[in-house]
Amino acid sequence: MNNPDPKVPEELAPKVFALASRLYTAENQGYSLTELIEAGGEAQIPPQFVQQALEQIQAEQIKLSHRQNKLKVALIGGGIAIVIWGVWTYNSLSGAAQRVDSAWAQVENQFQRRSDLIPNTSSL
Repeated sequence: MNNPDPKVPEELAPKVFALASRLYTAENQGYSLTELIEAGGEAQIPPQFVQQALEQIQAEQIKLSHRQNKLKVALIGGGIAIVIWGVWTYNSLSGAAQRVDSAWAQVENQFQRRSDLIPNTSSL
């Protein structure tokens, strides 16, 4: 019952090979410093220049990473500022609308009081 070598369906084979190929490529996509120095030696580049170039590229990558982090922080900060501004604006407009409604209610009260007083003057 326990088959040590199970059969893989034929329709899965291309997917298995594609994934295995990607995994193999990802695993072998780098070079050691020794390999870079050997390749540089074949191109007649002294080892110190290969090391210096590697250090400069790594420093540039670090700077780029820091810039990206600063940009992320700035964008997040800007987004938060926009949200806070939107909430503040909404609350301000909502408060103004309530004050307008309150003022109109007072005007309507005065009109009602006036109309209530007018019939009283005609009876005199």
